[in-house]
Amino acid sequence: MEKRRLPEWMQERAAARNFRKESQDPAERKVNEKKPLVTFKGKLRYLYTVHDCCCVCEAILKKLETLEELIVGFDLEWPVDFRRGRGQGRTALIQFCPSQAVCYLFHVIEWNKLPKVFVNFISHPKVKLVGVNIRGDIWKLGRDFDISVAPIVENNAVELRHLANKVFSITDCWSLDRLVVYVLKKQLAKPEDVRLSNWAQIPLTNSQFEYAANDAYASLIVYNRLKELEVEFNVKKGNVATDECLGPGPDELQGCPHYSNPDS
Repeated sequence: MEKRRLPEWMQERAAARNFRKESQDPAERKVNEKKPLVTFKGKLRYLYTVHDCCCVCEAILKKLETLEELIVGFDLEWPVDFRRGRGQGRTALIQFCPSQAVCYLFHVIEWNKLPKVFVNFISHPKVKLVGVNIRGDIWKLGRDFDISVAPIVENNAVELRHLANKVFSITDCWSLDRLVVYVLKKQLAKPEDVRLSNWAQIPLTNSQFEYAANDAYASLIVYNRLKELEVEFNVKKGNVATDECLGPGPDELQGCPHYSNPDS
């Protein structure tokens, strides 16, 4: 009987995690533990209805009219079922940072489909979605919500592992937390109990809010720093994303009936 194999993108994620564990000796781990934590300190916006998602995406699309480019730290969370043959569950949370000032958490676990305005946002020619294994995440969104994502994978996704290897002229199998250590000289908390927690529960816990926001935020600031280093190393000249707060603020979201502000 042929041995069952994980999809290629899941193998890459597992390889990155194993490489990180195997490559750090105890002394290195001890040094890294003393580094400051990456912590998202901006505005956190938790939304769980399609209507509220549309409010946010429409506002961002409107602001895109005045921008040349929008860099978005992007990530997903889903429940994991360790029973044989089950594996990963359906996407439960979409988190993204369009700037260092705001992070959106869309709790999509009960949605049958993604609204068209959200797809228009992530496929907009001015939008770049940045993350580790970002293409795998986008393909998963496509499978879970039955949408065509091939053009998004091709035109909007920026893989941080590839960018880091290009900037540093090396070949490495990066995880996000290793990139944070190497690029930012900080550490990204990845507690196992939160990573494997129930992302389908409504509402999420404060620990889940923090974990999700920190991941999307870390992707954004790692990208920004890599682009700065790219210029410094004379690999290629380019623009660095700004910290302008993009998307609607709390006052603009008051019209969304199920809007919840974890900061309050």
